[in-house]
Amino acid sequence: MGHPRLRWNLDTANLYYYNQNIDAVEQARRGADFIASVHLKDTNGGHGCWWFPALGEGVVDFAGVFAVLAERGFRGPYTLEIEGVQGETLDEAATQERVARSVQHLRDLGLA
Repeated sequence: MGHPRLRWNLDTANLYYYNQNIDAVEQARRGADFIASVHLKDTNGGHGCWWFPALGEGVVDFAGVFAVLAERGFRGPYTLEIEGVQGETLDEAATQERVARSVQHLRDLGLA
């Protein structure tokens, strides 16, 4: 990854979805020099498990991820991803409510 235009979009939940025995903070630390954008998404941490709730309802340590990126001077972009949980149907109102809870979680951590 020596090319200056080849960068990584850190997806905090897909790290767990596609891998086993992984930690988002450690992955952010390992790849911090190459991260160009971040998808903020939570998960229960299950490999191959489609469980993406509001931020703060899963295992992702968002404060830790933000701290690693701040140490490297990363200032965004961040994208909030609300994908839901397998088997549920999210309508517009439920999606908006999940966005509100996610933003509140980031505010509670002092990140928004």
